[in-house]
Amino acid sequence: MKRLALVSLGAILLGPVAARVGADDTTPPASMGQDHGMGMRMMGNPEKMAEMRLKHLTGKLSLTADQQTQVKKLIEDEQTQIKPLHEQMKSIHEQFEGKLKGVLTDDQKKKYDEMKEHRKEMRKDMIEKRMEHRAEKSK
Repeated sequence: MKRLALVSLGAILLGPVAARVGADDTTPPASMGQDHGMGMRMMGNPEKMAEMRLKHLTGKLSLTADQQTQVKKLIEDEQTQIKPLHEQMKSIHEQFEGKLKGVLTDDQKKKYDEMKEHRKEMRKDMIEKRMEHRAEKSK
């Protein structure tokens, strides 16, 4: 049962990362935020993300001014719909973690926290590698 809980947790935490690895070219590259000195802070700023996403799509698809206006509205609508879902997922995950820690021993809690920190570092490394790869690719 504990193994199932840990596997489920891994899927929850790493699912978005795995999904980004295979993301198509319609999403903005992580390096776009880095080019402007924004780095990971960009992720918490929906307006900046929308702007960068629109810029990316415009560059890749040669969007006209009219298309840019339409796509900007589509991106804003998408963000409006996604925000409450993201907040709900975050709440569910926080509840899960609270319940999980209620099941774990002190040693297991310590190990779990170490696992989380390791995953955090792995995500950071993966983003940095992706940015380097995209920088190389754009040369």
